[in-house]
Amino acid sequence: MKKLAKEDNWFKQNEKVMIEQAARTRERRILEAAAKREQEELDRLRTEHWMKCPKCGHNMETTILEDIEVENCTFCKGVYFDRSEIEALLLRRTSQRFSFYRSFFGLD
Repeated sequence: MKKLAKEDNWFKQNEKVMIEQAARTRERRILEAAAKREQEELDRLRTEHWMKCPKCGHNMETTILEDIEVENCTFCKGVYFDRSEIEALLLRRTSQRFSFYRSFFGLD
């Protein structure tokens, strides 16, 4: 009987702590699972939309014009620049910019 009383006393003292630990562990697992699902969704979307035309959704290809990479849509022929690419073009001297435009529009 004395052993049972000791056991009951131990549970009274430790039960709250154990429940709180279990709740924290469960909450942590839920947050980790949510973060993992969110990352998987971002990865899926990135893969699904990588090198796809924002206008029509078809595949794009990278071409180099005057040392600047541009992405061209294979369907609607849209041309897209990354931020650094358009900045590189704008920072060129006027004669170099005209040379790029002539190459771009097939005038050379």
